[in-house]
Amino acid sequence: MCALTLCISVPGFASNIITHSVGDEPTKSQVLNNTGDGINALLLNCKISEQTYKRSFASVLQLTIEDSAKNKYDVAITTGHGLVGDDGELLDNCFVSYPGSEKFPVTDAKLAPNYKPGTPSDWAVITFPKIENESLIRYSVGENISQKTFQDFAELRPSVLFSTARGLPVNGQDCEIEPRRFAGLRHQNFIGFLSHTCRAIAGQSGTPISVVRNQEPILIGVHIGSSMVYGYPTINTPLYHRGYMREIDTEFMAEFSKILTSLSTKPPQ
Repeated sequence: MCALTLCISVPGFASNIITHSVGDEPTKSQVLNNTGDGINALLLNCKISEQTYKRSFASVLQLTIEDSAKNKYDVAITTGHGLVGDDGELLDNCFVSYPGSEKFPVTDAKLAPNYKPGTPSDWAVITFPKIENESLIRYSVGENISQKTFQDFAELRPSVLFSTARGLPVNGQDCEIEPRRFAGLRHQNFIGFLSHTCRAIAGQSGTPISVVRNQEPILIGVHIGSSMVYGYPTINTPLYHRGYMREIDTEFMAEFSKILTSLSTKPPQ
């Protein structure tokens, strides 16, 4: 997927296949004692077999859907590859949770138009019963930022927030975003991606990359995967790792708005 020889490995997806074990989950005290910022994302598990799940994360938004029965549902952005099975179809047994919580079933999931894993269309929107927890961070979206503006902004390497490198759902890292070429994604097909310097582990796809403005958390992207790159920006640059994210730009928001109107709040049968 890399346009030049600068990237020596195909960018890897950041979802993870796990054998489910309750002991693998971080405890509530681990999360809340790590930072005072709260829970920055929900763990998303999709069942593949009796003991095997596909694990990623979902970034919860500051909006809700209200159906005719006045039941409210949360909306979150995640990656597409965390919701899709080997047959290319959406997995139909998914739930979200946070440390110490019950499991909240995903009631609807919509993939981005022309979904293709590892590309800027590798994202999705999910709904689930509204979670009442003041520690859960909900992100604003909808800024009218073009792809060009995002690219220009990334040249300045602004600081962003990301989860801890251990995968705990708290904003434990202060890292930077960069132009996508630093992740080896130079081809035009990767417009909509940005590189980032945040350390990520397998299973962190869908994790929010955010900033805080006037005490309000703003979602600027979601983590998709990682690349290994060498020989850039100079031929003597040694091997390094970079993550990459799907930026929340005007093109993303146009497609997101269409999906939002089509979401269902009915639980799966």
